This record gives sequence, structure tokens and C-alpha cells, in this order.
Amino acid sequence: MEPPNESARPTKLRLDTTNRADGTACLTVDGDVDMTTSDYFRQTVMRLVDDPTVSGLTLDAADLSFIDSNGVTVLVKAYRAARERGISFGITNTRDPVRGLLEMLGVYDMLTQAQAV
Repeated sequence: MEPPNESARPTKLRLDTTNRADGTACLTVDGDVDMTTSDYFRQTVMRLVDDPTVSGLTLDAADLSFIDSNGVTVLVKAYRAARERGISFGITNTRDPVRGLLEMLGVYDMLTQAQAV
């Protein structure tokens, strides 16, 4: 599957992927996930979840400064798709206010405990 069109890439969100030897991918998220960047975020995350060479996906949220309901929806859908594929999925290094939002919505524990099925 081809990566999203780079010319459509929003400037306030940076996504960098590192592939590990064990087949897991780490996606570093830097910036804001909102209605202007959520399509790019969704395309990138789902491309990784759907990639048959990826055995697990970890999102490093250390530099994620904001996420809206569109972004949270992407995370929950990606988690479910990963579970269906039998691969691990999780978020690490989550800070406030993102952590507080995920806790308030009741998805923090689910999304931060990467598990294979």
C-alpha cells in the first residue's frame, strides 16, 4: 500500500515510522491531531495496521500535544483492526492533556496496554 500523498501532508502534524527487526513498527506522533490533520493520521495509522509485514504497532505520543474526537476515533478503530489481525497495538509516553482526555473517555487503559491476541 502506498503512503499518503506527501503534498497533502499537514504542517502541524509530523509522523515518523521506525520499523524494528522483530516486525513491530513505532510511529512517532509530533503535533496536533485535529479535524485538519486526522485524515493524514488515519491513513498513516491504518496503512501500518493493515501492512502484512507489521506484527505490532506502537504509537509514541511524547510529542502529541493535542488530539480531538476524530483522532481518538482513529485510535480506537486502529486498536480494533489490530486485534482482528492478531497484532499488538498500543500508545506510549502519553502526557497531559492527551492522557487526561483518553482517561476521561475511558479508552486510556485499553490503548496503553499493548497486547497481542
